Amino acid sequence: MLGAKSRGPWRSRGLSAAAVLVVLGVAWGLWQWSSRLQVQRVTPQGLTSEQTTVSLRLNQAMIPETSVGTTVAPGLVSVVPALAGHFFWQDQQTITLALSKPLAGATPYQVTLSPRLTALNGKALGKPFVWQFHTAPLAVPRVQQAQLRDDGGVDLALRFNAPVDWEQLAAHLVLLDHDVLEFVLD
Repeated sequence: MLGAKSRGPWRSRGLSAAAVLVVLGVAWGLWQWSSRLQVQRVTPQGLTSEQTTVSLRLNQAMIPETSVGTTVAPGLVSVVPALAGHFFWQDQQTITLALSKPLAGATPYQVTLSPRLTALNGKALGKPFVWQFHTAPLAVPRVQQAQLRDDGGVDLALRFNAPVDWEQLAAHLVLLDHDVLEFVLD
C-alpha cells in the first residue's frame, strides 16, 4: 500500500518477546501455586452420621514412609468440641481420626489444621485450615396418640431419631397453652 509505514521486524519480535515473558510469568505463578502445601480433601462435609471417618488429605508428602501409622504431633489438628480418639498418619499425606466412641448426635464440629504443619519439602501450610461438619439434629419423626384417658387427658408416644437423655428432655419439653405437663418415661 502506498503511504503505509512499515512496522519492521524489530516490532514483531518485541511483541513476541513480551508474549513469551507473560507466558513464563503465568507458568511460574502456577508452578508456585501448585507447589504450595494445600489440603486436597476432607471428610466428612456437612451432615454426617455418628459412625463416620474424620480425615484430611494433603497434596504433598508430610512424613517419611516409615512414620505411617504414627500419631500426629499434638497441636497440629484440633476438633471442637473435643472428640474421644487420636489422629494418626494413615499414609504419607492423610491424617485420620481413630475414634474411640461414636460422634455425639445433634452436634456441630469444627476441625482446625495448624498453620505450623510442614511438608517434607519444607513448605508450611502458612495459615489455619478450618472445616466443619455436623451430626443430625434431634428430631421427632413420629408422634401418635397412645391412649385417651378417662379424665380427658391424652397420652402421646414420641419416637426420636436418636437415643435421648430423659433428664435433658424433661428440662426442655414444653406443652403450650396448658399449665401442667405430665409425662412418664418408658
